[in-house]
Amino acid sequence: MNPKKKVYDGNGFDPVLKTIKEPKYHLRSLQDPNSFNWPPCPERIVAKDVTMFCPDVRTSGLFKFSVYDLADCGQDLPYFRRQMTMMDRIIKAGGSYEVEKIGNLYDDFERMEIYPPLVREMILPLIDELELLNFAIVKDGVITITEDGAARVARFKAETTPDVIEALKL
Repeated sequence: MNPKKKVYDGNGFDPVLKTIKEPKYHLRSLQDPNSFNWPPCPERIVAKDVTMFCPDVRTSGLFKFSVYDLADCGQDLPYFRRQMTMMDRIIKAGGSYEVEKIGNLYDDFERMEIYPPLVREMILPLIDELELLNFAIVKDGVITITEDGAARVARFKAETTPDVIEALKL
C-alpha cells in the first residue's frame, strides 16, 4: 500500500510491473497461464464472458451476469476511477477518440505509476465494461461516449471530493 497514491485510485495500490512466478501447486495454476502476466497478453483470450461457475457436482452451474452499473468500491475502485477519467478525457477531447490512442490522454505518471497501469491490455477490458452499460460505443476503432456515459461521469464528479477531482484532473 502506498498512502501517497490513495488519492488517485482510492486504495493506494502500486502497479506490479513484472510477472510473479507462483509455486507449482499454487491456486494460481488453476487459471489460464496468460492471466496476470507482465507484460499482459496482447490478445484478449481470458475472462471474456461475465460468468461464475459453481463447482458443486450437484449443480455444476455456469451463471452469466448482466450489469446495471460499474463497481465503484473496494478492490474495484481503481478500475472505476480509470473508467471515469477515461470517459471524462474523451468527453473533453470532443466526445470521440481513437481507442489505440487513449493512452495519449495521460502523462507518463498517470499512465504507468497509478494503479492499474493504463496499457492497451487494461484499456480494452475497461472499455468493454463501458460498452456493456451503454456508457460508450466503439465503432471502427473509435470510442464515443454516450449521454448515459456523460451522465455517469457527472454523477461521479458530484459525489467526489475536491482533492480527488484535482488529483484525477477531472
